[in-house]
Amino acid sequence: NALNLRGRDQIDTVTIGSSVAVYGLDHARIAAAAALHGHQHVSLALPGSALLSFRQWGQWLPKNTPNVHAGLMVLAPGDFQSLGNGSYELAIAAPLKSLSDGFWWQEHVPFARENLDTYGLFSGLALYRNDLQQFIAHPLQRKKELRWWRSHLREADYLTAQVVFDGDLCGVDLSTADACLAAAKPAAMLSADFQAVQQVCQTLKAGAANVPDWTQANNVPAETRRVQALRRGLIEQLGWQNHTIVLVLPTHPLWETARAKGAATLMAETFSPLVATGSVRYLNYQQIFAQAGVPACKVFHDMYHLNRLGQKIVTDRLLPELTWLYR
Repeated sequence: NALNLRGRDQIDTVTIGSSVAVYGLDHARIAAAAALHGHQHVSLALPGSALLSFRQWGQWLPKNTPNVHAGLMVLAPGDFQSLGNGSYELAIAAPLKSLSDGFWWQEHVPFARENLDTYGLFSGLALYRNDLQQFIAHPLQRKKELRWWRSHLREADYLTAQVVFDGDLCGVDLSTADACLAAAKPAAMLSADFQAVQQVCQTLKAGAANVPDWTQANNVPAETRRVQALRRGLIEQLGWQNHTIVLVLPTHPLWETARAKGAATLMAETFSPLVATGSVRYLNYQQIFAQAGVPACKVFHDMYHLNRLGQKIVTDRLLPELTWLYR
């Protein structure tokens, strides 16, 4: 609906990404900067998007937005870990699905008879069954929620709105996973947010005990090689040759303690053939805050997402780079 209200034929540059992109960039400033160059730039970033969703955009955009010739592809450092990101992603990609897509979707979400969520490969009823159940059980509450969302953001503005998190992580010791797990909840932090941080720290503590080494080519899993090929092929599929910026946004530095050795190099190598020809620009902002001398706790809302300050710092750095898309 938002695309139709904006006018699909009027849009010529887009951003695709996950919630890391939604909260990590000021999409209102990006749209305004594009307008100064005579372009209409919108954000199609959606929370939960991973490789399946990116590939779905790769099929849908060339057919339905004929004038989109350039784009910003936003990734996170962990986006090369696996082909799949959970069955929930089926519901994100479903509105863009054609009849044949359920078959290649299984590369990302394998069908399992015992898992009702995976029946979403073939039927929207399976994808949205919980949503329908909640609506039937609490129709007035759902109506109230929809009115609230519509009062805060018009559909026509959805694709160019700034979305921000406030709050930071400075009340939690995140020097190590053990320090995080031993920390007490800061008074200013919601219990649910603190629990989410500690859950990530528990995952990182376990992961740090068995960090894979991808510095040797023969150690890189076949699945990761497939992710590389699909990410690289997506640029050709979208038709953005010579007009693509691949942007890696930061997640909290503590993630590096459990990330595969050589993962950053492998991500860069994925796009290096396209960078060498000048068809793609590759920007890795993982170290942007360390370079600026800004403590990580001040720029992250949680272990995944930037807050208002982090978003501003990243957007300030990015805006001059975007002129390359509009040339």
